[in-house]
Amino acid sequence: VFADPPYTEPKHDTLPTLVREAGLVAPGGLFVLEHGDRKDFSEEPGFVEMRKYGHVHFSFFDFHGAA
Repeated sequence: VFADPPYTEPKHDTLPTLVREAGLVAPGGLFVLEHGDRKDFSEEPGFVEMRKYGHVHFSFFDFHGAA
């Protein structure tokens, strides 16, 4: 599941939790959230890694424990 919401979206910071709790990612799948450089999701449950491409950042989440 890939999410590229506007960075100003009020629920942007809670998307990893909302996606995890809704069970939207199948076992073996990943949730990828695009975000700006001022966000840090490394303390969120399921966080795997963050990759930077220019000014854009992608945080990867594995909600099923198998990266």
